[in-house]
Amino acid sequence: MVYDVLETRFGREKSQELLNMFYDNWFTEWDLDNIKSLGFNCVRVPFWYRNFQSDNNGTWILDENGEIDLSRLEWAVEMCRKYGLYAILDVHAANGVQGYADHAGHIDNYHFFDQDEKGEWYRAQAVELWRVIAERFAGDPAIAMFDLLNEPMCDVQCTEIQRRIKNESIYIRLYN
Repeated sequence: MVYDVLETRFGREKSQELLNMFYDNWFTEWDLDNIKSLGFNCVRVPFWYRNFQSDNNGTWILDENGEIDLSRLEWAVEMCRKYGLYAILDVHAANGVQGYADHAGHIDNYHFFDQDEKGEWYRAQAVELWRVIAERFAGDPAIAMFDLLNEPMCDVQCTEIQRRIKNESIYIRLYN
């Protein structure tokens, strides 16, 4: 994973500095102004668990007040509000990875739907992430919707996995 390679090459502090530089420039106010000028009224804001957790063990990134740091997501929603755009908050990758495609965060570590203790832990992590986000953004008029899990198992033809997705209570847990 990119995070691991960066830390190995540059150390934790420098790798975080590089990631912050990337995040600060990946999506800017200019982009939102451009989106608005093209006549759009909605922006999908993808994120993954590592935007809020420093590792795969559920360790939250905290702000200077010791609270879970949602500042980048808050900034995106505030900019949407400023430009009269609705935001769709989209968990593109949950801890444990809900799909086989690279856009889910890992290409070789998809255990979100595993029917074991670790799979359940991953699902509990997703519920906790949405609890935190919902507490912050519930009722915000700039939010059009919440995309609970982006494209779960989108590249899988396995009927057992598809059955798990359809029958898994995770969607009800995330919704609640």
